[in-house]
Amino acid sequence: MSLLLNIIETFAIISFALMAGLYFIFSNTIMKALSQMPTEQGAQAMTKINDVIINPLFFTFFFGSALSAIYLIIEPMLYEFNGLKLSAGLLFLVGSFISTVVFNVPLNEKLKAAVMSPGDISQVWSEYLNQWTKWNHSRAIFSFVAAVLTLLS
Repeated sequence: MSLLLNIIETFAIISFALMAGLYFIFSNTIMKALSQMPTEQGAQAMTKINDVIINPLFFTFFFGSALSAIYLIIEPMLYEFNGLKLSAGLLFLVGSFISTVVFNVPLNEKLKAAVMSPGDISQVWSEYLNQWTKWNHSRAIFSFVAAVLTLLS
């Protein structure tokens, strides 16, 4: 049992750090590059990225990290209390996973609908860049802090 718990915690550290890196590269590079493109091209490129990222490897780490976070929340309550594990799990689950589902995914869907319908998408793209990137910065920070706390625990 101890080996399994160590594997889960190691996976949590790795997956939290990978998600932080993914979010960081979007905030630091990809969104800046897309914002400098003509509106329609930037919006279409982001929509394509959102389609391509939905793949088994991404899902393994995205959902696996959420399951690891749930483990980090439950484990200190069942065994020996560890505030760092509990905090890491809560920070990742709420600050990364749930915020993705509640904020970033709906913004992705709204952008996709705007790209697929005729008309001016300038307003949608401008709001998307602002809101999506703001939430993405947050996801990057929470994921990184969760990885560090798990490592320290």
